[in-house]
Amino acid sequence: MKLGLVAVALLLLLNACTAQELPFPSTVQEIDARVVLSAGGAISGSLRSPVKLKVLSFQNTAEQEITQVKQVLEINGKTIEAKTEEDDYGNRYAVFEVNEKGSFTYKIEAMVHKKVRPRGLKDFNLSQGITEFSEYTEATEYIESDDAGMRTLALNRFPQDSWLETVAEVIDWTHKYVTYDKAYFPEVYSAKQTYQNKRGTCDEFAVLSAAMLRAKGIPTRVIVGPVFSAQEWNFHGWLEAYNPKAGWVPIDSTYGEAGLVDATHIEMGHFPDFKNAADSITSAQGTAVQIWPKTVEVTLINYVPFSDIISIRAERKEIKANSWQDINTLIENKLDSFVIVPVEIVMPAGFLIEGNQQTLLLKPLEKVLLSWKTIIKREIGEGYYLSGSYSVFSAHPKVETSITVFPGEESKEGALVEVMDLYGYIDLNTLKIEIYLQNLGNEDTEVDISLKTREKEIAEQHPTLAALSKKRVSLSIENFEDTEYFVLVKSPNLIYSAKIIPQKGIVETKISQPKEEPKAEGPDERGKEPETNKRTPIEEAIVIIGVFAVVFVAVFLLKTLVIK
Repeated sequence: MKLGLVAVALLLLLNACTAQELPFPSTVQEIDARVVLSAGGAISGSLRSPVKLKVLSFQNTAEQEITQVKQVLEINGKTIEAKTEEDDYGNRYAVFEVNEKGSFTYKIEAMVHKKVRPRGLKDFNLSQGITEFSEYTEATEYIESDDAGMRTLALNRFPQDSWLETVAEVIDWTHKYVTYDKAYFPEVYSAKQTYQNKRGTCDEFAVLSAAMLRAKGIPTRVIVGPVFSAQEWNFHGWLEAYNPKAGWVPIDSTYGEAGLVDATHIEMGHFPDFKNAADSITSAQGTAVQIWPKTVEVTLINYVPFSDIISIRAERKEIKANSWQDINTLIENKLDSFVIVPVEIVMPAGFLIEGNQQTLLLKPLEKVLLSWKTIIKREIGEGYYLSGSYSVFSAHPKVETSITVFPGEESKEGALVEVMDLYGYIDLNTLKIEIYLQNLGNEDTEVDISLKTREKEIAEQHPTLAALSKKRVSLSIENFEDTEYFVLVKSPNLIYSAKIIPQKGIVETKISQPKEEPKAEGPDERGKEPETNKRTPIEEAIVIIGVFAVVFVAVFLLKTLVIK
């Protein structure tokens, strides 16, 4: 008997088809929903043994309860019920064994109750080291946390030993650093590639954050499942980070959430890397299996907004046009434990707002006054004014407050330079230092930037920063030394200094850019027959055990546009 088995990668998930009436996602603490995953396909060719289809199903977690699960496959008028298996990570799979050829459809339907609860977050000193779950601190294909560039970036940009401060700052930084760009769909780019490209979709946000956290010694795993994007339900990727005093804590740098990750995140599985997040098909050699794109449909039954976590007091604001003004919002933690929340302000059309979202770490019962700088460049006649409203979103029902704009002259305050970010990175034998500057003033100005060690001057630059502009400045040191480097940034209103210490690690780098704009998502692109790599089976004289050829294991995660 000749028998060859082929393992084929997973069926990719298409965007959900039903958008429900939900508020802004970060405000949602609890949902009840009916979730249906489904796909179709066809089996043809010779059928020497059953086709085994293994599909990632839904998981029970501390915050998520799955009930009334129905997992069936229909073929030729017959119904096949799935068996349930778990993988090495504890994820549940629906397993269908199909013994005949023909077209088929399968459906995994579940009732989901998700309620986000405060974790009672406590801090942990990272200098003590986290010994649990060490497998989730190791570098993987997409999360190169042992790379010299990643380590230099992580250990210099996030030098603190506080677990809470590290997580909050990594999520906030990644959310602001990476620009959401669907041109990076559907391929998954690694953390190093994402750092270089500065663009990506949810997977890129996740792997860059994970690399920073793992480099700091924090066990981090990737999570996949549907999420509500404020427009529709999409398939998504986010993270969990391990805290020795609080367990696994969910974090999502795409949305700037940590700890209190909103209840529209429906978990299907957790893995060391997105590469591991795959369904599989096993079939005998000579059997052809085609799979169409998978869809997810979510029917919302009920939702509950966050309450009693934080309070938000946004001021009614009267401002003058043509000059920067502060808008203040009082945020209060109502819990007797730490909490991390995203806070986002949305201004009316025509306003410029600097730093509209922050990931905020609050101490127990702490009150924090957040200030945003805003400006509207508009000529308003004497005796006239503009009126509207602005909104603040967080783990709290939406807060909306009025804003009134009166005539005003352009400010005479000159240049106002700020260092928005500064960090170091290693690429091959070159230390690169990136400085992100902005000028909130109404005059152009020259900025003096110098780089030195304790022994010598290395380089200097004098870029001009235009009024109301931003600029990235790069300093490069080839064949850098194993020493401390000091950066000094000076302008008429600013003196800013920073220290960069290069870190050891793997230094090879390979950067990939998206080759073309994404094509339309649909059966033409996602429903092709999976490729296989067939091998001739080896015949034994007495017993044929079969030689298995693993063709490939592909990423489960469909890259979907997540826009707030």
